[in-house]
Amino acid sequence: MTSSKAPWDEMKTPDSDYTVRYVTSPGDVTLCWGKDVQGQCLFIVQLEGDHTEQFRKNATTVNAIEVDLRQLPEPGKQGLILTLEKHVDRDLFHGLCQTLIGNLNGVSDPAAALGVA
Repeated sequence: MTSSKAPWDEMKTPDSDYTVRYVTSPGDVTLCWGKDVQGQCLFIVQLEGDHTEQFRKNATTVNAIEVDLRQLPEPGKQGLILTLEKHVDRDLFHGLCQTLIGNLNGVSDPAAALGVA
């Protein structure tokens, strides 16, 4: 899969935390492209509520992608954060993220979104 322009191309590497660009409007389930301080590509599923138990119960590993659930700065929100570990796999990661965007389209329940992602 070759894409001429990925969503991370125009994002600046932040001095702290990470930079995001929204894919969907903010709500109970919000999707974002992101970039962290190391310049790594991120895909973030922002979820309303606490989903720690569900995440731990259904935790999975993906080769070359770090999957983490973190508390976000906004009160009552967590983020399922997918971090691409190797820049060389960026086109594949972009394709995976596009698939997730399609699969999460119309999902408004945060627990269901975590199950899909």
